Amino acid sequence: MRMIDTDPTVYDSPLYMVLDLEFDGHPRDPDGKVVLGVSATFGSTTGTQCLEPSMGEAQEGVYALWEGGSVLPYRPPSENATQSDLDPFSGHPQGTPSGGMRELVAEVEKVCNAGGFLVAHNAVAELGWLAKHGLDLREVVVYDTMLGEWVLQAGMPAHQGQLSLEGTAARRSVGVKSEWTTILFNGVRASEIPYTALLERCTNDVLLTAKSFKLQLQELKSKSSCSYGSYDSSYVKLKDQKLEAKELSTIKNTIESSSIESFIEQEACQQGSIAAKQLHHSLVAVQFCRSMMTPMLCDMQREPLLLDKALVDFEYQKATARREEILRTMYILTGGININSRPQLATYVYGTLGFTCTEKTPSGAPSVKEEVLEALVAKTKEQREFKELMSEYIALNTMISKNLELFYGLCDEQESKMWVEIRQGTTATHRLSSIGVPFKHSLWKQPKKAQGQNIPRTLKHLFRAPEGYKIGEVDGSALEFRVAASMSGDQVALQEIVDLYDIHSGTAAVYKCSRQDAKPRTFKPLFIRRLNQ
Repeated sequence: MRMIDTDPTVYDSPLYMVLDLEFDGHPRDPDGKVVLGVSATFGSTTGTQCLEPSMGEAQEGVYALWEGGSVLPYRPPSENATQSDLDPFSGHPQGTPSGGMRELVAEVEKVCNAGGFLVAHNAVAELGWLAKHGLDLREVVVYDTMLGEWVLQAGMPAHQGQLSLEGTAARRSVGVKSEWTTILFNGVRASEIPYTALLERCTNDVLLTAKSFKLQLQELKSKSSCSYGSYDSSYVKLKDQKLEAKELSTIKNTIESSSIESFIEQEACQQGSIAAKQLHHSLVAVQFCRSMMTPMLCDMQREPLLLDKALVDFEYQKATARREEILRTMYILTGGININSRPQLATYVYGTLGFTCTEKTPSGAPSVKEEVLEALVAKTKEQREFKELMSEYIALNTMISKNLELFYGLCDEQESKMWVEIRQGTTATHRLSSIGVPFKHSLWKQPKKAQGQNIPRTLKHLFRAPEGYKIGEVDGSALEFRVAASMSGDQVALQEIVDLYDIHSGTAAVYKCSRQDAKPRTFKPLFIRRLNQ
């Protein structure tokens, strides 16, 4: 697999393909299709090069393809262009399939096999269609200009629109999208757009992507000499008393007891040297890592998450039965009020039970929002009994409405399959996120969806592995804190790592909360953008 044997120096290759596709639907949709694609190959896989002034450098060619049609050569029109020059498909006979997408896949493979790479903006979209038509994602090397901008802009979220190709191109002053084609594309399927307009838009996007890529790469390299402080290995020297018994036993079996200390010190110094080199890290390497995750994430979301129908049915029935039981108990406990009626609930909570009102609605009424009820301090037996039942009801109701109803519907009408899209450029912390694909059950008023990363731990057992596979879970222990300690050279933090100190438990003790609730408090200072936040 080429992606495993490749490093960031691949971006110095003169050979690369810039690609943009216009499509209807999604690769997983049976009726989804690529309508038009434009690519430009820079450098050469054959040694033959031609010069295209509009691109500003040597290239093999620019071509357009029509799904189900043939791949046709394309050159930007000259000053004396005729209408037939503007529309390469003018007069082209219909019904001559030559496997347009298959030919494109072959071109991508040729570029990557020759040591080049693929450039695209939000490359996961293009990769999804290429994989559908036969591209082996393990063999492709990618540079994603959206992720490049994300890295350079320190985690600027993509959902704000600032990482769009239009925003990226404007920031780098490489050109703008055609205003009239942008208006034309608003809410219209690609297949409904006149071909000439579609071609203009797609070709322009390739030009903007190519120019943005070159400028991004220059900037990434210019910022690659940054140093984040020295690494003092004296603070990470491992001591024999700090080692777990199993680790110490392993070492004793390989070296003499008298040399254990010197052996540990030597290993620590070696690790420190490696870490010191990594601290002078390259933003090119960061971009490479992010871009090379794209094929893997694309491959992951090509298949759905599978639910165990029997387990889902059991958990759904159990949860809904318990919810009804709580409602009956609450009805008796409260003297027959409807706890789903906010006025009735407010009267009971603040009047009958005597809880102190801590928040009011915009209209001035006492608030009974879930987070407000959860924060109430119970002092009497009656208050504690109510709050325990109410907390359980809120938790159950949330789990049912956000998760179990969706899972039950997917098992009922979607063959127990749950589709999610995994995203990189949406968080300031550079963590992955996901968004569920909306699903409309026949009994629901509105579609439901679930984010893959927000599924409660108590429900993860409802998922099953495909035939021949197993599900595993791996997690890094306080990884962000450890990286921050190493990069800053903070002596206290480094010593805490050596002492195997649990930073999350320490934070929990300060804030008097659970270890899980303490994690955001531990990590928040590492990611704030301004000192006054």
